[in-house]
Amino acid sequence: MNQVAYSLIALNDERNNITNNETETDLQRIELKVNLILQMLGQMMLVKSSLPEKTRVQLGADEIAWYYPDACIGQNYQVALYLNKDHYLPINMFVRVTSLESGWCHAHIIQQRADEQAAWEHWVFRQHRRTIAIARSQADS
Repeated sequence: MNQVAYSLIALNDERNNITNNETETDLQRIELKVNLILQMLGQMMLVKSSLPEKTRVQLGADEIAWYYPDACIGQNYQVALYLNKDHYLPINMFVRVTSLESGWCHAHIIQQRADEQAAWEHWVFRQHRRTIAIARSQADS
């Protein structure tokens, strides 16, 4: 399921960027999107519950932090991240708690598959760049 969610994130990023890659035809793009939509619909039909309550998290390439004062250092947890409110597919990952600071649980992401790890790192990097760009544009205003 993570692969579908990462693909949706990549499509969302593609929509935000204008690219002129002549090697990809429009037909290939449409076919990819249709396949992803069908996979997404199948996964959404399996989801019986609503989205969890929105919470603040800090994300890094190999670490995640969220407010959870009851966490135990050294304990493993499965975390489901809904990175886009329009997609009901979470990114599921296992983490190991490394520290607690004022109720904030800091956890190391336990190794994912290589392709999922690469997609995660790419997404985190793009979010970091967007945050910097937004901060610069607001400072210039």
